[in-house]
Amino acid sequence: MTTVISILGGSLYRSIRRLPHAGDGNAVILCVPYRATAEKTGEDQTVSLDHDLRYATKAEWNAGVEQYEAQRRCTSQVSSPSNGVVAEITARSSAAQKIQLFRSLFRGRDDVYAYGFLSKKTGKVGYAPAAWHEWMTLPNGKRVPTPSDQRRCKPLTDQVLLDHFTKRDSQFHNVVGLYPLSKDSKVWFLAIDFDDDGWKEEIIVTKRVCENHGLHPIMERSRSGDGGHLWMFFSEEIEAAQARKMGTALLSEAAQKTHIRFRSYDRMFPNQDLLPSGGFGNLIALPLQRLSRDAGNSVFVDEQFNPYADQWAFLDSVQRITAQQVNAIATLASANTGPLGNLAKFDSPIPHAVGQKKETDKQAPTTGNGSLRTGSRTPTL
Repeated sequence: MTTVISILGGSLYRSIRRLPHAGDGNAVILCVPYRATAEKTGEDQTVSLDHDLRYATKAEWNAGVEQYEAQRRCTSQVSSPSNGVVAEITARSSAAQKIQLFRSLFRGRDDVYAYGFLSKKTGKVGYAPAAWHEWMTLPNGKRVPTPSDQRRCKPLTDQVLLDHFTKRDSQFHNVVGLYPLSKDSKVWFLAIDFDDDGWKEEIIVTKRVCENHGLHPIMERSRSGDGGHLWMFFSEEIEAAQARKMGTALLSEAAQKTHIRFRSYDRMFPNQDLLPSGGFGNLIALPLQRLSRDAGNSVFVDEQFNPYADQWAFLDSVQRITAQQVNAIATLASANTGPLGNLAKFDSPIPHAVGQKKETDKQAPTTGNGSLRTGSRTPTL
């Protein structure tokens, strides 16, 4: 007999009995926690009546069943992608395996990273390069930020990423900002940022143009929940200028083939062709940050904008783009004029085409208090 499973309060339950309700005649479901391992091994699933029993209305139970079945369908799609690759890394894999997978995709500067902080003045999240001795005391006793040329930046370690994935901090100190540009102005990925009204329609159009060129980008709902990132990962390091040319060509083609004005398009990451002298270039907030995930954001989504049930299995199925593909598409940008090709020809200006970012989770680094405080709860990755 097939076991019926429902999600109630974020946990799995199986029903053991339907009880008639004297008031309106609707059934009440008597259920207990479901243990898949016990079912597979034939272990006794005897429960403690004092602690494990739960009652649910028929409506609650049916809604939970639908949620569980939807997650199973998502997991099935991720585990058996169209390219025939079966995911080896899943939500049940070790933290070390997950971090290794993550670092193989979201590759940037390892010798420096940015951390978040909540501005007391604006209430918004800003970013600052993580460094030792971020503040110094002047002879007069005044405490000021240490000049950038005297700072020693902290490296992006596995522990920093683990905190990003698992810890809840209302001050956002554990949020990691990655600098994509290497010292020789190369990158391992291209991310296109969409924000505010119309972002869902425009990111889907751009994604489908990418797919017409044989690319397989993935979509992330951003940390704020009011926008998204379209990520494309490379099989080798690519010149930033060439990657951005590819992005320009794809955006221009998307605009050319549709009526969409691309008002939500904000910028590409990397945001520069060459590493700025004395700087790191623009940062991008990494996905899967724990506090944002609790709110359903900073996660990877399908074309209906539903999060994949197993985020790690989905990432393990990602297909990378070759240098030959980048170069072939980049050549299409040569006929375009203006900083965004055909996008610049629209009579309605693009709000942030010059990179003036209104949303703080992807802005250029700023100076802030460097004290790190992490949340008290450390859930699994």
